[in-house]
Amino acid sequence: MTHVSERPMLVKLGPILAKLRPMLVKLRPQLMNVRPMLVKLRHKLVKLRLHLMNVRPKLVP
Repeated sequence: MTHVSERPMLVKLGPILAKLRPMLVKLRPQLMNVRPMLVKLRHKLVKLRLHLMNVRPKLVP
């Protein structure tokens, strides 16, 4: 009996998933482009942190 009640949910979700799939396909390349940017940003933050660690002792008397 449970299969009968679950069927309508799948029928309702089907078209929604069909609409979402093309959006995900479009977004995937953008996500691939964002990842290297995040890596570059992380490297910049690490460099900044090292720079601050080098500068701070000079600022402190």
